[in-house]
Amino acid sequence: MAILGAYLKDDDRNNMLLQRTIRDIDERDFIAALAGMDEASRQALYRNISRRAYESIYADLAEKEASLGPQAIQAGVAEFLRILAMHERHAAIMAPEPGEYRHGTGSIAALRSNLLIIAQACLEDDFALLERLRADEGDALMRDGIRMALDGTDPLAARGRLERRRELLLAAMGRRMDMAIEAFDCILSGESVGQTAERIEPFVDDD
Repeated sequence: MAILGAYLKDDDRNNMLLQRTIRDIDERDFIAALAGMDEASRQALYRNISRRAYESIYADLAEKEASLGPQAIQAGVAEFLRILAMHERHAAIMAPEPGEYRHGTGSIAALRSNLLIIAQACLEDDFALLERLRADEGDALMRDGIRMALDGTDPLAARGRLERRRELLLAAMGRRMDMAIEAFDCILSGESVGQTAERIEPFVDDD
């Protein structure tokens, strides 16, 4: 029985899962996995790598196999199947329809839904949808994130910018909360509008 029996059929879903697994597995583990695969499973993997990569691997596969012991080969196959199962699990999670995107919601569940819609749009290179979501998005952090997804910004650079944006937003939120607390302290103490205005003026000046 073929090790990759469920993935031998040459279709888009199988090929996508195999390609992602090949991308994520260490090269030595991939060679070990190939050494432990039956011929049908090997062919399923070969069809999902470039001709240049195939020629490079196939040229000295026998030599590399000889340097691997049974335990290394078994471990390579197990690692390949582990990563493949992970991608299979991920592929089973479907993104909501774009029409379910909700702007300006404070719900964590709604935010999760929005982020999955963005993730799906990025995978499908649906730049028109991303641009529409960005233009209508009122949240500065989300708007920046979508813009950087559109621009193809380096992930590390994007994380740095988004973390900086988060710091600025949290600082502004804290200042507004402090201002409200100060104002209600005045109001509940029976102070006049003028006194309240003076007490909260520094927060306005700092904005």
